[in-house]
Amino acid sequence: MVARFVLRRAGQAALTLLLASVVVWILDAFAPGDPAQRVLSSEGVRAPSVAQLKGVALQLGLDQPLWARYLSWLGHAVRGDLGTSYISGLPVRAELASRLEATALLAGSALVLVVLIAVVLGLAAAAAAGRWPDIVIRVLTVICAATPAFVVGLLILRVIVVKFGLGVVLASGDVQDVFLPALCVAIGSMAVPTRVLRAAVISAVGESYSLLARARGARRLWVLVWHGLPNAAVPFVQALALSAAWMIGGTVVVETVFTWPGVGDYLVTSVQQRDLPVVQAATLLATAGYVFSGLVADLLTGLIDPRTRSRS
Repeated sequence: MVARFVLRRAGQAALTLLLASVVVWILDAFAPGDPAQRVLSSEGVRAPSVAQLKGVALQLGLDQPLWARYLSWLGHAVRGDLGTSYISGLPVRAELASRLEATALLAGSALVLVVLIAVVLGLAAAAAAGRWPDIVIRVLTVICAATPAFVVGLLILRVIVVKFGLGVVLASGDVQDVFLPALCVAIGSMAVPTRVLRAAVISAVGESYSLLARARGARRLWVLVWHGLPNAAVPFVQALALSAAWMIGGTVVVETVFTWPGVGDYLVTSVQQRDLPVVQAATLLATAGYVFSGLVADLLTGLIDPRTRSRS
């Protein structure tokens, strides 16, 4: 039963990723601009001849039908060959690999902050349901969700870094510089998990087993932690998956604001330079991260509550 559930979810994730690769490739393939022209421009040829353009087009396989070009690109991508950058002339896989560690550090740190913030605020709001702390926390989560990441980042740089001298403007991508960028990502990601946890804990506290524990003299905080949190695990994990998926796009903006040397900053630069292989590879990598986060959430949900396997 468990193996069937895992295989079914993995198959769905693989199919989703395949369909996403079609969309990514088609959108990038029809992007404006001539790839051959961009390759020659990166080599210093500002006014290429028709023969030079045709030669580069043949080298890039642009003379083939669209379906053949897609299958060739997909076959190479499955084997780990993501092409060569038009601008630098280096393998895209190597370029992304050198920046992936910094992005993983940023996203992982942000996810840890989201869990900590959501648990603390969610429990506090549930403990004070209907009173002013609960109202303040709910309003705060709405504001955080509605504020763009680049605005939060600029405020952090202006107030915390420039005014108080804490942190650095130009981040190095190391652990000592990760807190402020991770906090910027976490602020926009913590709203949904916080509100979901609050609602789930309040619902669990109203169940018969929680009321029985209260009748036996258990403190409200004890009931919230030992009865509310475990029963809120499934919706909380799903909410964290949504937040993790949002982080994939949020880190792009934050990396640009903090000059964090990750995949997001590299992607923005590549889009500006019309570096098609890099844009395709980075977009596919982000899509894979989105699909993987959903897959992990589904598997964790199935392990936490086996009833979800049969319902799926």
